[in-house]
Amino acid sequence: MRTRFLIVCICFGIASVSLMVMIWYGKSAPWVVTTAIAAFLTVCFLASVILEARSQSRTACGVILADEVTARQGDGPNYPKSFKEPLHAGTEFDLLERRPGWFQIRLLDGSTGWIPDDSADLI
Repeated sequence: MRTRFLIVCICFGIASVSLMVMIWYGKSAPWVVTTAIAAFLTVCFLASVILEARSQSRTACGVILADEVTARQGDGPNYPKSFKEPLHAGTEFDLLERRPGWFQIRLLDGSTGWIPDDSADLI
């Protein structure tokens, strides 16, 4: 996201400078094209940055507090395990869904599972 924001700033700067040149020296095809392209790229990248920031702000994050917790394929202890190994304390996750007594989580590698809500805390 930082790279895209930097691109937004650079494109905005280029659009601003080329617009100033057009105002001072009159419209010429190269400056009009440069301004239009830079303005278009600014809008596109800015929209991308805003959408990603909104998506990240809506995602609740958490961390596992229990020494070990077995992730399940459903919201109950009778469901099969999601992973071969248990998850350990300090494992960070994104909260996908919340049900009574259970969190559906997504780990940093994209894998998902259900854990008891008393084994983790939301940040």
